[in-house]
Amino acid sequence: MKFNRYLGISLLGPSLVAQQQPTSASIAATVPHLVNFTGKTADAQGKLIAGIAGVAFAIYKDQYEGAPLWLESQNIQADAIGNYTVQLGTTKPEGLPLDLFSSGDARWLGVTVNGGQEQPRVLLLSVPYAYARSRPPHLSAAAESGLR
Repeated sequence: MKFNRYLGISLLGPSLVAQQQPTSASIAATVPHLVNFTGKTADAQGKLIAGIAGVAFAIYKDQYEGAPLWLESQNIQADAIGNYTVQLGTTKPEGLPLDLFSSGDARWLGVTVNGGQEQPRVLLLSVPYAYARSRPPHLSAAAESGLR
C-alpha cells in the first residue's frame, strides 16, 4: 500500500512542476478576462427579486459621478433571497478590456436591476491573477516574502 501511494506521487510530480512554470505567452492566453461578481437583486422599495432579472453592470472611474468606462447587460438567475453570481465580461468576445485597469486607478462597479435605480457603487479589488501580473516576472512569491 505504501509503495502505491509513493508511486502515485512520483508520477504526478513532473506534471505539477510543468504546470507551475508557464511562459509569459501562455499566461496571457490562459488568464481569463472575466471578473466574478456576487450581488443581491432588489427593487426601488428594497423588495428582493427572485428568478430571472435583467441587470446592467457599469464600471466607473469615480464612486459617485461620471460616465461609465464600460457597460454590459446580462440576464441573471437570482435565488429565493435575491442572491446571484455572474462573470463580468461574458457577453463580450474579448471579455473585460485590459486597458480598463492598466492605469492602476480605482474602479467602481455600478449595478442596475430591471432598469431601476443604480445600486451604490462597489469598489473593485485586486484578484490573484492581477496581483501576480503586477510583480516583475523574475520575482516569485517566495522570494518576495523572504522564503526560499
